[in-house]
Amino acid sequence: AEQYLDIARRREPQLERESLAALVTELAAFVRPELEQSGVVARVTVPEGLPEVLVDEAQLRQALLNLVRNAREAMPGGGEIQLLLAPTEAGGISLVVEDAGVGIDDEARAHVFDPFFTTKQRGTGIGLAVTREIVEAHGGSIACEAREGGGTRFVIELPRPDADPRPQNGISSPPS
Repeated sequence: AEQYLDIARRREPQLERESLAALVTELAAFVRPELEQSGVVARVTVPEGLPEVLVDEAQLRQALLNLVRNAREAMPGGGEIQLLLAPTEAGGISLVVEDAGVGIDDEARAHVFDPFFTTKQRGTGIGLAVTREIVEAHGGSIACEAREGGGTRFVIELPRPDADPRPQNGISSPPS
């Protein structure tokens, strides 16, 4: 698992302008058979006129697949996963993945993105850590919230395409 994290960390995302709506719609179609076996339906809500965003399609697809599969596992009795896209005030896009599952208690929620933290019996605890790394490599953010009425909501925010996607954490050293 350690190697997996290193690999995910090392590859710089190859960013291209993409329609997040198309990516999410395709992903929902791709996982439909898998979800149906568990009695789960994914509903995609996309408003008109969303801006394109800069994404590495393969990496972002992996991140979303992790979230959708977690949502499915949180609803062993079946249910609905909502994938909601919306513009952000800053000109980017927010993507919400919401389930009506068992939910995550507050204490666990504080650690869901930590490597090797898991609430599952057979989980490795790297899926959400990798998901967060991918989102942050895109200059975005991800948060995990409790959903009203039970379940969990993950909120990803991606910047507008002309924003510099590189993390602003002092990587470039100031001139000395």
